[in-house]
Amino acid sequence: MSDYKVTDTELTSVANAIRTKGGTSAQLEWTSGFVSAIENIQNSYAAGDEGKVVSNGALVAQSSQNIDQDGTYDTTLKNEVVVNVSGGGSPSFIVPKYAEDFDGGYISDGTYYYGQSSSLAMDIWKVKANHKYFIILGIPTGNRFRCMFTTQDITLASGNITGNRVGTDQSPSSNGNYPYGANVSADGRISYTASYDGYLACFKSNNNDKNVPCILIDLTELGS
Repeated sequence: MSDYKVTDTELTSVANAIRTKGGTSAQLEWTSGFVSAIENIQNSYAAGDEGKVVSNGALVAQSSQNIDQDGTYDTTLKNEVVVNVSGGGSPSFIVPKYAEDFDGGYISDGTYYYGQSSSLAMDIWKVKANHKYFIILGIPTGNRFRCMFTTQDITLASGNITGNRVGTDQSPSSNGNYPYGANVSADGRISYTASYDGYLACFKSNNNDKNVPCILIDLTELGS
């Protein structure tokens, strides 16, 4: 390897680059001063850069990602991915209520009778054609658990609506078994298959008790 002569100008240029990078203006002695200055150069990251990643040549803070439906997601810059997607067989396929504790009337024998009363309570769901549903009621009060299907929005009614009775409207027996009829079990369950898109309404209380739990599960979504 041949020797190479370095000029003062070249050494000064190198020293200036080291000083700029190291944030110092001190004179640098050749060679130990150069070596020491280089070794003392700190990285340019601040404490607030902890956990950041490089993206397109820049430091970028990572964030979390919530995945709540099927799809393709870019999680490159995510430090946490939370997956909350319902799957087959999960009891999370409960149909959201369209209207809860609605008190605009009552149901009897498949007909909604319009009339405002704050003592009444029914839950209403939007349901899909050809889907089978499982209706569960907690403890009915006021001798009521009457369900009906209709293609009309009950919450917009200005008069009575005739629909299809779901279950039967018999009063509970004297021993308190709920509710009513051959296709309804003694602990308050009905299964029903909707023929059309529409609304399923359950009149659950006529006794000022809107806290009665009424749940609808889509058995078709569950694959049952």
